[in-house]
Amino acid sequence: MAEAMDPLAAIEAAAAQDPEFKDALLANPRAAVEEKTGHALPDDWALAAHLDDTGAARLGFVDDELPASYLDMAAGGGIFDDIWRGFEKVYDKVSDDLGV
Repeated sequence: MAEAMDPLAAIEAAAAQDPEFKDALLANPRAAVEEKTGHALPDDWALAAHLDDTGAARLGFVDDELPASYLDMAAGGGIFDDIWRGFEKVYDKVSDDLGV
């Protein structure tokens, strides 16, 4: 796996490779991410997805507010280890598919 991983970018890359997932992400970001990672997301994660000018799906948080639990997950430890591993699996699969 690459040294650094942006979990939102990993989900966006997965959407770029899978049109059905992209549609699901745009329709219901929370449900799509939970399905893809295999883990329920914390309640305070207000996800938003949209298409950028190139037609790529972009994922972020409503009002660009990073929830405290997201920052805790990124810092590591606690119950968020399982969610982070879910993101890592998505990232690894996309990296393998793209040959990077």
